[in-house]
Amino acid sequence: MVAGTSLRGYARPMARLSQPVAMPMTNRALEPSWTIPSPGETLAGKYVIDGLCGRGGLAVVLSAMHSGLGQRVAVKMLLPEWAGDRDVVQRFVREGRAATRIKSEHVVRVFDVGTLESGAPYLVLEYLDGHDLAEVLAMWGPLPVSTAIDWILQAVEAIAEAHAYGIVHRDLKPANLFLTQRADGSACVKVLDFGLSKLTDPGMCGSSAKLTRPTDVMGSPHYMAPEQLRAPCEADARADLWALGAVLHELLTTQPPFRGETMPEICATVLTQPPPRLSSLRENVAPELERAVLRCLQKDPNARFATAAELARALSPFGSEVARRSCARIERVLETGGRASQLTPLPARAADSLDGPSLWPNEANVRRHAASSPRMILGSLLILGGLGAGAFLWMYSSVHGDEQRAPPTAVNATPPTHSGAPSIATPSRTAIAAPNTTATLPATAAPNATATAPATAVSTATVRPAPPPRGRGPTRAPRTPRPGRNAVAAATATAVVSQAPFEPRPSTPLASPNNESPSDDVFDGRK
Repeated sequence: MVAGTSLRGYARPMARLSQPVAMPMTNRALEPSWTIPSPGETLAGKYVIDGLCGRGGLAVVLSAMHSGLGQRVAVKMLLPEWAGDRDVVQRFVREGRAATRIKSEHVVRVFDVGTLESGAPYLVLEYLDGHDLAEVLAMWGPLPVSTAIDWILQAVEAIAEAHAYGIVHRDLKPANLFLTQRADGSACVKVLDFGLSKLTDPGMCGSSAKLTRPTDVMGSPHYMAPEQLRAPCEADARADLWALGAVLHELLTTQPPFRGETMPEICATVLTQPPPRLSSLRENVAPELERAVLRCLQKDPNARFATAAELARALSPFGSEVARRSCARIERVLETGGRASQLTPLPARAADSLDGPSLWPNEANVRRHAASSPRMILGSLLILGGLGAGAFLWMYSSVHGDEQRAPPTAVNATPPTHSGAPSIATPSRTAIAAPNTTATLPATAAPNATATAPATAVSTATVRPAPPPRGRGPTRAPRTPRPGRNAVAAATATAVVSQAPFEPRPSTPLASPNNESPSDDVFDGRK
């Protein structure tokens, strides 16, 4: 924006506006001339003027509403008294071109540039609601160190990008640093007023490359570097670093580093006197921070920081995380030379991960995968085989792990008896398996016997062990059953013959049917 003007919120009381040093009037003509639009008038057929936002030495800022979009904007117009100075008019238009080139969020955006039928040039800018840092200092006083560092490094972000494009601001001061808010409520500092900027890029200068003459004094003396006071046309990027150091000094102490009652006195102080130390005006200032500010204010440009990145690295340790992020962006902007803002061609292949290698196929990846395919297949088969074997063993142990050879169960079955034949008890299978086992058998008595015994009589009989099966060798002893599920089998391992009540039967000789002698099968078991 043109020197001295600041964007302020609509209907906000206007604070003081720093006035730039008057420039010599050259190429002056009597015409054209214009008037400042009044509230309610329509500018360029689409901007309805609401009122006055601010007035400076060269231009006035009006609040307006875009009739088509319903968007509030700020319209900046050159004052009528400068209509006859062609250099001033060219600077005004060039300001819009310079601000449009810079893409940083810390520079006020320019939406439109035009000229009215009356010849008045105008800029349509982003409408900002907030305060410039000169107002903030008047309301708050000295700022906390971390806050001042955060805000000044946001301004350095914009200046670093301007330097990458060959633009030197030459009018940095608290009134040209505007404090506003982002959508999330965080603080955002924007740099205003590129009207006095110096363009070193021939593509941007055009036919107005030498608008500043050695005899012109341009800027605000409190923040002008010594070489800028001597010859403004010779100022380079290091003059902006001087101004940033002077602004930081004032944010921390509320006083500019060089003071005087008149402009010549201020200029003489800047040219001849050393800057005061921060520690003499404020307590608990880190020595490294004081040295960084003093280095910005060195008379010799070669003794200052060479680039905005060096200044950011020196100041960022004293700010918050916001300052460190600003420092990283400043370094990247200067490394790329501002080329990142141009259209970037699409990459040959998209990266699947920001941190890892790309997974898109290429010749090397395909060859590597083809070479490793047999090994991958063999390994997969081995893994599957192992899993299958493990599953089979687990299933087998689940089914057969607790399986035991079932021991013979006690059999108390009585073979069928014929009429006239006595009932003979058959020993149990368990008794056969266990040699020398004593089995309890029910007693038999003659039919004519006198019942002098108790109701139940118990007799014992020694049971011979059964011969081993033919052709199978000796009989193995039964395994001891496990507890748990085989508890019933273990309980039945004892040979018990149930007791039966005594019944008298006819007295007949003990014989088998058909009067055959008893067979060994009765006692030895089934063969």
